[in-house]
Amino acid sequence: KQWSARAIFKGDKPITSAPAISQLKDKRVVIFGTGSDLSEEDVDSKEIQHVYGIFDNDTDTGTAQDGQGKGLLEQVLSEENKTLFLTDYKRSNGSGSKGWMVKLQPGQRVTVKPTVVLRTAFVTIRKYTDNGCGAETAILGINTADGGKLTKKSARPIVPEANSKVAQYSGDKKTSSGKSIPIGCMEKDNGIVCPNGYVYDKPVNVRYLDEKKTDGFSTTADGDAGGSGIDPDGKRSGKNNRCFSQKGVRTLLMNDLDSLDITGPMCGMKRISWREIFY
Repeated sequence: KQWSARAIFKGDKPITSAPAISQLKDKRVVIFGTGSDLSEEDVDSKEIQHVYGIFDNDTDTGTAQDGQGKGLLEQVLSEENKTLFLTDYKRSNGSGSKGWMVKLQPGQRVTVKPTVVLRTAFVTIRKYTDNGCGAETAILGINTADGGKLTKKSARPIVPEANSKVAQYSGDKKTSSGKSIPIGCMEKDNGIVCPNGYVYDKPVNVRYLDEKKTDGFSTTADGDAGGSGIDPDGKRSGKNNRCFSQKGVRTLLMNDLDSLDITGPMCGMKRISWREIFY
């Protein structure tokens, strides 16, 4: 079979981990971060790195390039008391036509493949401290469509109880007007905000676990490699990546057995006719 390849991104920063794929309605998003810790010089480096989401819609629309004004929408990352937030800038005047980018803080870098849950990419960001003898790890959830904030319709982290403003369970927190705050979200700046992530004062790696998925498939709902790599007999990987089909515990399990739980929207039941029910 004939096939060809074309470049969709051009930059000069090191990419030392595999990209992840998020399938949107009309295109794929190739998500990856830059940075390296392969050498002592890398570990000591404070060079600015980025997380990128590059659009791939099977048409030759040119190559996205590193930097502002080159087709990439930049979202701004901020940290408040270890809790991470992203802006919600919208595309305009060609900005964002080729994808999005998030600038990291000096010393931060991405050296492992992001994990995509529904349409949220969870990115592990490492920053070395104490002359390389220690490290902190940020787990950042990013909206794969625009690189920005998460909402109650997104797969989102439930940041630790150290942030006392975040609802840990249904009915845990209420707004000043008495309305219930969605799990994983908080009241901020006269509105409801769902934090994008959290910073841990330790070096950790994470693995996504879903108690409702005990069998692995060769591909994910986004078409990316995933699971055990073996399709169970008579089963195929589903294509739904907008909502969870069943209630259950979903978490990013860390190598020290700590965890960051994930919540998100549940699929609703839609009746097409009296004889047909689809989810």
